[in-house]
Amino acid sequence: MDALIMAALGAMIAVGLLATMFTLMGVRLFAGFGSGFVRAQQNAQTLLIWTFGAFVAAAVVWAWTSWPVGGLWAFAGVLSIPLLRGDSYSASDEIEKVEAIATWTEQIRDTMNASAGLQQSLVATASNGPAVIRPELDAFARRAPRGDLAGALRQLGIDLRHPAADLVIAGLLSATELDAGRLVPLLTRLASSIRDEAKMRVRIEVSRARVRTSMKIVGFFVGLTMLLMVVVGRDLLIGYQSAAGQIWLLVVGSVVVLAIWTTRKLAEIPQPERFVARRSQS
Repeated sequence: MDALIMAALGAMIAVGLLATMFTLMGVRLFAGFGSGFVRAQQNAQTLLIWTFGAFVAAAVVWAWTSWPVGGLWAFAGVLSIPLLRGDSYSASDEIEKVEAIATWTEQIRDTMNASAGLQQSLVATASNGPAVIRPELDAFARRAPRGDLAGALRQLGIDLRHPAADLVIAGLLSATELDAGRLVPLLTRLASSIRDEAKMRVRIEVSRARVRTSMKIVGFFVGLTMLLMVVVGRDLLIGYQSAAGQIWLLVVGSVVVLAIWTTRKLAEIPQPERFVARRSQS
């Protein structure tokens, strides 16, 4: 028993010494844990509110129409509103991230043009990088001075989680392992290519905005028509009172859900395979 107590005390002292050493080296332990916990709590509260609203809507529809399948679709429809609305910001976030990667690439190029070394340029630009990718660059700036620049770059590629960043990381890794003499022209071409990708995404989103507006208008009037039919024209929906009618209502709702899902899948821009992350994990 005494041996176990002594071992536990020794482990606690060792953890304290390691934490002190990492703190003196500038490593932030448990960085982002507090903000992540708060964000998870907020998401849980939002989900709880929407779930309660979905139950209320399902109960109202079921009580008014005596359709169990109608209550099911009301519950699913209300609960899907935050999911559909939340994905609308992913396109703008993606464009901002692509532009941030291009800006960071240009910063590295300009810093190296000022006769700075590769590692010094990377650390300097990480401290003043774009705000969108600042957390990943800050973590890289803390890892880079420890000697393993290639390992820090590979970890940065994993943290950024984007194919455009993989191109830049691959060029920087080649410079660290081979020759950095031609890195500046390479970074110039990469930055230009990534900028073109951002412009392409902006043009795509502008063209899709009109389609989304049309879909919202059509969806609004379809929903309004269904509501009026349920409230005013219940005689037209008497066929759905039977078991066969409920089955057909389930089929119709499934077709609508499938149409919405396929439309959203077609709107996604496919991403190429992440070769830097695959190489790091192999």
